[in-house]
Amino acid sequence: MMNPENIRTNQTENMPKEIETPEKIINVCQAVKDAGGQALIVGGWVRDKLLGLDSKDIDLEIFGLGKSKLEEALKKFGLTKEVGKTFGVYKIGDIDVALARLETKTGEKHTDFEVKTSPAFTPEQTSRRRDFTVNALMYDPVRSEVLDFHNGLADLDKKILRVVDEKTFIEDPLRVYRLASLSSRLGFEVEPKTQATCQQMMPELKHLPKERVSEEWKKILLSPNPSKGLKILEKLGILKQYFPEIDQMIGAKQDPIYHPEGDVWTHTLLALDYSASQKNKFTVRLATLLHDIGKPSQTEHKEDNRISHYKHESKEVAEPFIEQFLRRFSFNGIDNTKLRQAVVNLVADHMTIIRLTKNLDDNQIIDRSLRRLSVRLSPATLEQLIQLGQNDHTATQGEKDEFKGELLIERAQKLAVLDNQPKPYLTGKDLIGAGLTPGPEFGKILGEAYEQQLDGKISDHSEALQWFQKSYPQS
Repeated sequence: MMNPENIRTNQTENMPKEIETPEKIINVCQAVKDAGGQALIVGGWVRDKLLGLDSKDIDLEIFGLGKSKLEEALKKFGLTKEVGKTFGVYKIGDIDVALARLETKTGEKHTDFEVKTSPAFTPEQTSRRRDFTVNALMYDPVRSEVLDFHNGLADLDKKILRVVDEKTFIEDPLRVYRLASLSSRLGFEVEPKTQATCQQMMPELKHLPKERVSEEWKKILLSPNPSKGLKILEKLGILKQYFPEIDQMIGAKQDPIYHPEGDVWTHTLLALDYSASQKNKFTVRLATLLHDIGKPSQTEHKEDNRISHYKHESKEVAEPFIEQFLRRFSFNGIDNTKLRQAVVNLVADHMTIIRLTKNLDDNQIIDRSLRRLSVRLSPATLEQLIQLGQNDHTATQGEKDEFKGELLIERAQKLAVLDNQPKPYLTGKDLIGAGLTPGPEFGKILGEAYEQQLDGKISDHSEALQWFQKSYPQS
């Protein structure tokens, strides 16, 4: 049996030797120790706590105990039956409790692994199956010790992502995307040898399921530093090989008068990082990534070094690129069809919302435009479009008019169209009450009434009835 006293640790002076741990976890770990084993907190929780970041998910790995002894030791804590017989994983509430295990790649698919569990496995052995040194750190809350077998603490200090073991790392190609998403989240740099290892794994990325790739892309876009992860995907050649719609933005020139910041890609990354600072949600971040995806195909060079991208945002130009890009993803827990349509609609009108600022002094024009925009955008919203417009405007570092997003939001709120469309004042119930029989004429009348409402010519239910009686007196 493993002797915990012989476990090697490697703690730096500026890292805490004790990590605040929930009492329940300490009690579980103590129960394992009393039974003759050792329970260690593993994975991202240890890393995040050492960095002073919030972390909720706690995973425990059990050493020195087999299944029966573990189940006996932890039954009083409500330990579930094995979640997966192959992996030796249990649950205590939302806490994963896993027997010490090693994994071996058996095929090309992401799920092709042979998993072995054994009470004889040591923390140093199992830590080698972790991806990066900062994720291989373990913590013993009973002894208040950080276990570091791969200089992970030093890499936390240096803010570096480094492979633990190249032999085990290359067995899981998803780790290439994890490198990008973790860099985006933590703001860490990639160690050169780790980057070279990931480049060697490029051909294996084609075997990854959409859902897993989608999750890592989502993490990148929702991170505090989206540009960092996307630049890694660019450097590794992933954009060029697997996402050509995005890669085409790299090097696509823009008019230097409006965009001295650089090419379309540079502008897009600036917009994304600003979007992250504003805590924009996923739909807006995705639309920000794709808002200028039509520009490269519409580039027109003019005299005096001027460049235009006429109608680059139009559905005719942008939608095929957006659909081609999103076809490669399947985001869990999201209506992907609705997401695609929302992004297409936001991109198609991202220039419209910027131009609207010029009409803020004309209530009639701005109100009519906002009402109609709210309808045209569905299932996206005006609030999302204004956020996208602000991201785009901020990233445009040359000549530009002021974008008054807050005033647009205030106006949309007064019109009750910020996050939904105007509800029709005239309804089918009104027409039935007037003696009409439901039929094709219904749609025509209701459509005309709604158009009048959007134009501001009908402002309430009473005016809608008056319009109907005047427009269709025979009814």
